[in-house]
Amino acid sequence: RGMVFKFDPEGVVTTLGERSGEDWMTDLGIQDNPVPEEVGWLLGWSFFYVLFAWLVLTLQSVNWPSFSF
Repeated sequence: RGMVFKFDPEGVVTTLGERSGEDWMTDLGIQDNPVPEEVGWLLGWSFFYVLFAWLVLTLQSVNWPSFSF
């Protein structure tokens, strides 16, 4: 809180001016939730992605079609 940021990456033309840190967080969809709640969400999503990766690796090891991007 109380910090001001300016969006100014190289090669990007924008009309955004300086904005407070709270405004940026609101635009990004991050509310002012308690820290334990935010940590819980982050750990939950991390756990989900690890399980998903294990599932994909398991399916590939039992001769399922490989995924190519």
